Amino acid sequence: MPELPDTNKQRAEDMNKSPHFVSLLITLTLYGVIATCFTCYFTSAISEDTCKSNSNLWVWISVISYLVYWIECCCSGSQKYLLNDMEATGYEQFIQKIKASAPQIGTAIECYHYETRTRTVYSTDSDGKETSHEETYTEKVTTYRGREYFNYKSWVDTTGEVVGVIGGDLIKLEVKKMYVFDSAASQLKFENHRRNYIDSNRYRDDHIDSSDIFEIPGHLPKVLVQNKGTVRPCCLEIGWFWIWSFFLLSWPYRMWFEKLSDTKRIVLSKMVYA
Repeated sequence: MPELPDTNKQRAEDMNKSPHFVSLLITLTLYGVIATCFTCYFTSAISEDTCKSNSNLWVWISVISYLVYWIECCCSGSQKYLLNDMEATGYEQFIQKIKASAPQIGTAIECYHYETRTRTVYSTDSDGKETSHEETYTEKVTTYRGREYFNYKSWVDTTGEVVGVIGGDLIKLEVKKMYVFDSAASQLKFENHRRNYIDSNRYRDDHIDSSDIFEIPGHLPKVLVQNKGTVRPCCLEIGWFWIWSFFLLSWPYRMWFEKLSDTKRIVLSKMVYA
C-alpha cells in the first residue's frame, strides 16, 4: 500500500501500543469477585456467618461488575476497529468519499430545569429487620433538545493527497477530523450565528447548554485496514471478539490484536468559507 504524503507522515507515526489498563482492571476485579463468591459458598475459608451477612452485597457486586465489564467491552476501541474493517481498495474509496463530503457545522442545545423529588429508601440492619425512610433528591429534567446548522458559502478539503497508510499487514487507523475558517471574519459570522441561536431559545427553560456540531458524512473514527495480500487470522473477527469477551477473556484478546497490528493516525481537514 502506498505511503502517506510527507506532510502527513508526522501525524501517522506509530502511537504507543495500548496496554488496555481499564479492561485489565475491570477483568481482574471481576475475577476477584468470582473467586470470593466461590470461596464463600463452596469452601470453608471464609466463615459461614460472614458469607450470610454479606450475601446480598456480593450478589450486587457481581452483577454490577459484570455490567461494567460488558459496557467497557461495548465501548472499546478494539470492538470499533473490528466493526469497520476493510481491505486496501475499500480503504482508498473510503478516504476519497470522506474527502469529497461537505462538512456540517452548527450548534446543538439542551434546555432543562431541576426538580426536587422524594423517594422511599429501604435498608436492612444486621438483625435482618427492614426499615424505610423518605429522602429528597434533585433531578435534572430536560424539556427541549435542538440543533441548527451553519449555512456557509463554500468549503475545501485541505487534507492533502492520502492514498495509503504506512505500516504492516494490518493497520488500526484512527481517522481524526478538524475544520478551520478561512478568516477571522468567517469565524465571527459563525460565532454570531451560534449566539443568536442560543439566545432565541433561552425562553424555553431555566437553563440552556450548548455544544458545537462538526460532522462529515461517511466518517468513521476507527478503521481496520487490511493490506493487499494479507491473510488475516480466522479469529480476528467481531464475532470472535464477543465470544472471547463472554468468557471474560477480552483483555488477552485485545493484547493479541495489538501484537498483530500497527496503529496509525491521519487527520481529515476542511476549510470553511462563510
